[in-house]
Amino acid sequence: MIELNKSNVLTSNNFGLNSFLIDEKELFLPFKKCSLKVENCNKEQIQNEADFMLTHNLFEATKGSIQKTIYLKEQTKPVLASVESLDRSFLKLKIVCAENISAKLVLKLRSNSFLKSEIFFEMGKNAKLDAIILSDGIGKNFCNIESNQENGASLNLSVLDFCENLSLCNIFSQNKKQKANFSLNFLYSKTKAQKLDLNILAENYGKESESHINVLGMLSGVAEKTFKGIIDFKHGAKKSVGKEKEFTLMLSQGAKSKSLPVLMCGEEDVVGSHGSAQGKLLDEALFYIMSRGIDHVEAKKVLIKAKFNEIIKQIFDEDIKTIINEKIDRSIEIGNN
Repeated sequence: MIELNKSNVLTSNNFGLNSFLIDEKELFLPFKKCSLKVENCNKEQIQNEADFMLTHNLFEATKGSIQKTIYLKEQTKPVLASVESLDRSFLKLKIVCAENISAKLVLKLRSNSFLKSEIFFEMGKNAKLDAIILSDGIGKNFCNIESNQENGASLNLSVLDFCENLSLCNIFSQNKKQKANFSLNFLYSKTKAQKLDLNILAENYGKESESHINVLGMLSGVAEKTFKGIIDFKHGAKKSVGKEKEFTLMLSQGAKSKSLPVLMCGEEDVVGSHGSAQGKLLDEALFYIMSRGIDHVEAKKVLIKAKFNEIIKQIFDEDIKTIINEKIDRSIEIGNN
């Protein structure tokens, strides 16, 4: 067995969630190249290389990987990128948002076998990027995401995990300079015996920098979720802000949820908050909706979508919103059987 997704900073082992164990044979079997389809992007903006190494890496370099760099520019339509992995695949993708560029990106990752991905966001001075990463399919999904924000840069990242198997996600952000901003919304659904292991570290280095983490999801059947979220105020990050919240909606007694939100501070004059909670649908609310002639499953859908709307409403792509609603409906129907 091999340990994956270890916490990037020292936390107590007593919580039993600092790493994930998996048979190492699954990681080192041969990989086949998958295809990357990119729309609303000129060929000149795409290069067949990805020259980066992640600071906190789940995997070693692997033969048979696809490596691309996408250079974003100002345009009216968002760049649409999609990967469909029918076999064991390894994706290495670099997204460059240069100085003063404002852009939007949608990345779809579908795994029907085993998809390992490394995604790096390079944010130049005063660059602004709204990015959506949607993961689904019936295969395993292992994803490493890293971002570096320079002076005044802002990355608004939405990660949507509806993978119907095992998901491991490791997200690492560095606000390197003054007034840099990182915002993460993570939405997920796990049913039956599916698992999610989520590890997030956001570091503030620059003055007046901000990191915001919002994790929201639901578990049913005997699904399991582990969440480790850390905001770290480094020396020099005066007047910085870090806010972190996580909520899990428990739809069955067999589901398991473990959470560890952490704030670390090496500087004075900062604002930080963190919290984690879990709960279930209120019987009174279900009864009220059902008294209006709506059946039990549809009533659940109404209440859950209302809860998830705090993230859904921030999604800029209407097609992605439709997919999210469809995935939520499917998860509720499966969990209700």
